[in-house]
Amino acid sequence: MERFEQQNADIPIANIEDVKEYITRLHVTVEEHRGRVPVPERIQCLVAQVALQNSMRFDWNVMKPVYHGLIDSCIEEYREEEEEEVKEEEEDETTEKLGAGLNGTVEETEIIISKDVPGSRAYVDAKKKELHGLLDRYARGAPCMIQRLSELLLFPKKQYQDVSKLLRSLLILLSVMKTYDGGRDEPLARSMTREELGRVNENPPSPYL
Repeated sequence: MERFEQQNADIPIANIEDVKEYITRLHVTVEEHRGRVPVPERIQCLVAQVALQNSMRFDWNVMKPVYHGLIDSCIEEYREEEEEEVKEEEEDETTEKLGAGLNGTVEETEIIISKDVPGSRAYVDAKKKELHGLLDRYARGAPCMIQRLSELLLFPKKQYQDVSKLLRSLLILLSVMKTYDGGRDEPLARSMTREELGRVNENPPSPYL
């Protein structure tokens, strides 16, 4: 998720119509094979309430598609950055090969992409599919680890710089097959400042980075 500059500005928290609009955009994107759907600030704040207060504004049947969208957006954000890094590395390698070609032959090594290789596209796709499958198993209530799940899906890079380690953490959270008990019984605000949103997932860095 993106960082914000105007820390004191209030962001209205998503209402039911905002949620429906976001879910519609997700469906259209899947059907038309488009790229990642950015998560609107209002939706981020809706999920941030779960992360900060352990309280859910809407029923799980309303919120579950939002979390499906967050899984895709979160993982694709890592993938986009990693692919950009790979592109830069490939450009550097091409330059080296062109230079080497002037002096002799260049040996090239074939890279086999497998879903068993952490970080590969096939691996990430397989784990992402597994995450969606686990989330769908929660038909009657949210996962009991929904608060931590919300933290990681909003600001994962506060703990994990590597997508493979993030995926393992998310899979563990969704593998605990118990449901959310409803959280705190307190009123929920209708807006949130960017400073409050930025507090999500302010935990010590993982020792396993």
